[in-house]
Amino acid sequence: MIKNIAASIVVCSISLSAVAQIPNAGFENWTAATGYDDPNGWGTANSTTAALNVYTVEKETTNVNGGSAAIKLTSKFVSLPPVISLDVPGIAVTGNINVDIASQSFSIDGGFAYTNRPEKLVGFYQYAPQGADEFVIAGFFWKNNGGTIDTIGTFEFTDNGTVTTYTQFEALVDYRSTDTPDSARIVLSSSNPASAVAESELLVDDLSFVSLSVGIQKIDALINGIKVFPNPAKEFVNIEIADDAQHQLNVYDVNGKLVSEEIIANKTAINLNNNKGVHIYSIKNLTTGKVVSGKFIAE
Repeated sequence: MIKNIAASIVVCSISLSAVAQIPNAGFENWTAATGYDDPNGWGTANSTTAALNVYTVEKETTNVNGGSAAIKLTSKFVSLPPVISLDVPGIAVTGNINVDIASQSFSIDGGFAYTNRPEKLVGFYQYAPQGADEFVIAGFFWKNNGGTIDTIGTFEFTDNGTVTTYTQFEALVDYRSTDTPDSARIVLSSSNPASAVAESELLVDDLSFVSLSVGIQKIDALINGIKVFPNPAKEFVNIEIADDAQHQLNVYDVNGKLVSEEIIANKTAINLNNNKGVHIYSIKNLTTGKVVSGKFIAE
């Protein structure tokens, strides 16, 4: 929630547009099967692992960020001697998961129609890792060019820290092409698929793709206690934060390339090094986990 604190400054006017094309983005809709529920619009491995009485994706109705449900993904130990004995991640994908028990492997295909170029995927999560495990939220956009699949952009957010309250994440899109995609896929995993640890648990809720429309105007507000000035900037841009906590500051160019990163408290000045154009900043409070993002222009 944006809290407006009176101050007369020149900042980026940001209009957020959350594209509502992610299937079942709030995980409100589920289909019941024998022994388990699956989220509508998402593929899971439950139909394969149900024979072993193992379910890695579940409907969460008590601990939710918004609405009446969230998705809970849990890494599990799967044993079917002598064929299989290993820890597997809880995975959900906006497509299909194809599990091959004999080879102890899986593949993912499919996706959903999508024809926009958002700047990031955002949502809310909680995480309870086991050992040094880490979760993964990732995906990509692509375009079918006459039978050739061209990757348009990718995004990924990973972390291995314990998060006990719903915290916003954002995964910036790294665009590799100027084309507009025709399809997209999102993957949620409770573990690194290559090194899953049983009982790592990931909760996810309220996903959306976000685009930021930038216009420069004078407004009487200090957004989220963060002041970015001057805007437009030339050689340096200053960032001031109203509290004393440590923050992780990342600055990206419009193509998603990281151009600056540092740990800050209170304020800093970023040398733009002649990097002109629109820049996206992401500021994460290292105490609360809250993430604030916005834009400035370098001339």
